[in-house]
Amino acid sequence: MNSSRGFKSVPALLAEIEADFNGRLAYAVVNRHGALNHYGPCFSFYWAAVHMVAEWALDVAIDPTALVVRTRPNAVWNHYFRNIEAFRAYLQSDTLRARHLIIGQENASPRLQSDYMLLTSARVYASDIAVPLQHGVYSSSNISHEFRELFEQMGHMNGWGYGLSMGIGAYRLAKNDTVCACVSGGVTCVLPSCFSFIVQAPSAMYLLQEWSEYHPGPLSFAPVDLTEFRAYCPDPSNLTLIRANTFQRHYIIPGSVHVRIQSTRLIEGLNVANNATIFESRLFPPGCGPVSYYGPGNPYLASHSGHPPVRVM
Repeated sequence: MNSSRGFKSVPALLAEIEADFNGRLAYAVVNRHGALNHYGPCFSFYWAAVHMVAEWALDVAIDPTALVVRTRPNAVWNHYFRNIEAFRAYLQSDTLRARHLIIGQENASPRLQSDYMLLTSARVYASDIAVPLQHGVYSSSNISHEFRELFEQMGHMNGWGYGLSMGIGAYRLAKNDTVCACVSGGVTCVLPSCFSFIVQAPSAMYLLQEWSEYHPGPLSFAPVDLTEFRAYCPDPSNLTLIRANTFQRHYIIPGSVHVRIQSTRLIEGLNVANNATIFESRLFPPGCGPVSYYGPGNPYLASHSGHPPVRVM
């Protein structure tokens, strides 16, 4: 393997990198074949495998509100986080959105995407990205092909940071198609996998350089505040445009989805449940994608909506 450390074998290079992490690096060396060896389908393996390796390495139950940061090995990481405990307190409120929230980076200018940086909780990463991809079209799952296709779409759309806020997830929700499903092959269970709710953390909207573009010198680290967020708002009046996508532009297409200008801050204090309700009502106001999330195709969303009708975007 040729790298900035010189030409080394994979085991030798990984041993050096492991030392950089003081021994706290888990990894797997695998051979990929067939569709998973090509761009696109390979993400099914990448994004599911990191969760599987973490579970294997820790050998204990992962705290469901632990912060998960997914990035790329060729990205120059120059971020640190503020107010992690405040964000985790919100996740512990266990609202519908807290159970299925992803902080994405999809942006038009500067051109950003969640492939470089995606933040969420361990629970959400497992239920909405890893588990769907483990039961998708490239798996040996014995559920129906229809559900395997749904899981594949769900895992990819959440992994790219699109979720319910743009693309196929927003399209399915606007049509009242199923957006939550269970690995049993049904739509009713304690914690199904869902197309996630996507928000931005404004302070995280920085362009991460790739190492091939990096000029040696001291890194300048930028804080990411985990108490300030903005919602993505799709326009359900144009289903064709919501679903439209090209790799060059992703889903930030004029008229299909926009990011709210106004940011919303987490409310901290002892009344966690009430604070979460107020925070979410400000983050996702009724005008931000008027799509109700209850209906025959989504009993899980209906039963956890609190009181119908409720707007999801």
